Amino acid sequence: MRTALVTGASSGIGFATVTKFLEAGLRVVAHVRENLGELENLTQDSALHVVSADFSDLQAVSDMILDPAIQGVDILVNNAGTYNVRQDFGSIRASEVEYILRVNLIAPLMLCKTLAPKMAEKEWGRIVNLSSVSVSHGGASNSVDYTVSKAAIESMTVTLAKTFTSNNVLINSVRVGATKTKIHDLNPEKNLEQRTRSIPIGRMADPREIAEIVVFLCSTQASFISGSILAVTGGE
Repeated sequence: MRTALVTGASSGIGFATVTKFLEAGLRVVAHVRENLGELENLTQDSALHVVSADFSDLQAVSDMILDPAIQGVDILVNNAGTYNVRQDFGSIRASEVEYILRVNLIAPLMLCKTLAPKMAEKEWGRIVNLSSVSVSHGGASNSVDYTVSKAAIESMTVTLAKTFTSNNVLINSVRVGATKTKIHDLNPEKNLEQRTRSIPIGRMADPREIAEIVVFLCSTQASFISGSILAVTGGE
């Protein structure tokens, strides 16, 4: 039985991905920052193991990686992420940029550094890194650190795929379009109706739609896909 680690699993895309993996018969290690959130409804499932860590604290990430449940992971989904809300580009502070890079880039890199070589030893592994549609159009200047972190995730995906694909460790990135998740709650002034009008398909994605793509990339049907950036953006 395969084991998958999904980060940022308490809600949204992460929770939907956990659900899909469990339905497919996998063991799942679900990472949360603190609260179980929607995972509360799944705690009786014997195939689910929950780990917690604040990804802005790199020591906490290192400690989490030592959890025995993570050592045998076959699939890694780097979903956890955040962004800072500020008025304009001139309001950016170095400490905020560092925070974003710790959560969105350094923590996923640390997980890849630990788990990809172990997958390579077994000659089987799948890593999916979640990116953002903002990489394709540059995003907004007041959240440039978020876009930069996601561009770096895509670059890391391509680089690591060149390193590990020969060992049947397939590494891809999903460039996620606007999706109905709690991340939008971080900016209560965000006009979601206006944002939706910029999406050619005319709506935001449901987290389950993104999860379907993530699970597909970890399946036997995607056995010849590695080093790819798959845009799931509703045409944006």
